[in-house]
Formats: sequence, structure tokens, C-alpha cells
Amino acid sequence: MAVACVCFVGKQNEPLSLQVFNLEDELSMQFAAYAALDIVEEKIQAQQSPSSSYGPPAGAAASVPPSGDCYLGVICPALCLGRDYLFYAYVGTTGIKILVAIEQRSQYHQHDVRNLFRRLHRLYADSICNPFLLDTIETPKFLGELDAIVDFYGKKFAGRDH
Repeated sequence: MAVACVCFVGKQNEPLSLQVFNLEDELSMQFAAYAALDIVEEKIQAQQSPSSSYGPPAGAAASVPPSGDCYLGVICPALCLGRDYLFYAYVGTTGIKILVAIEQRSQYHQHDVRNLFRRLHRLYADSICNPFLLDTIETPKFLGELDAIVDFYGKKFAGRDH
């Protein structure tokens, strides 16, 4: 399966949901996801203070264009159980962060990854707009729809393997 992990993180970096798909060593993928989150935070800080020594020089383009595109693209590679993965990130305007790990050997287009993030963000928005939501977004409906989205894109990405 091309999509190995999907992680939803709140504005204060609180984990909302972390799902690992078809991987024997779930703990190493969780560790890699939280390490990728640190890089996302660095990118966000660089956008907020572009003149800092860690961010791009003044006048340089920010990671997220002012057009409202929340897609950050590839954040970092990860190695779990001898497989190479790339972590992609998306940061919503409300501060929600979505991380996705995709097998590096998969052949896919950036617009497919963007569409994956749009669907995941819509799933999150639909979940938190539920007036009966209690403490967690991980309701059976949320998890079922997440599995369906990951299955769809996993097949789509795997179908392009060489």
C-alpha cells in the first residue's frame, strides 16, 4: 500500500488522530510522524518570521503561497522496516496539521497528493462540525471514511508502480 500513515495534529500540536496502515512496526512510523511534525513547525515559524536565520531571506517566497494553498509538499524522508517513505504536510488556516507518509517507490503526481489532502481536510472539517462530537474525532464514521480515502489513494498510487 502506498499510503502508510495519516496523522491529524491540532493547533497546539495535540495529536488528534494517528493511523498507520499495513505496517508491522507502528511505533517507528509514529516516531517518524512526530519527527516530521517538528519540521512542519520549523516551516511555519520560518513563514511567520522570514528574516530569521532559520527561515528564508527577506523577500523570498514562503512555503505556503499567499493564495491560500495550505499544501506544504514533501517535508522529509523516513525509513521504517526497510522501506523508504516521504512525509507530506498540509497546514490548514485554523492551524490543523495533516501529515501523510507515502512509499517513496510509488509513482504519483503532486495533484493526486493535493487532492488526497483536500479530502482529508474535508473529512476533518465534517468531523468537527458534528454537534454531537465529544472528545475525539476518531469516531467509527471518521475512521471508516479515512480507511476508504486511504484505500482509494493507495490503489491509485500503487497502480502507477513500475
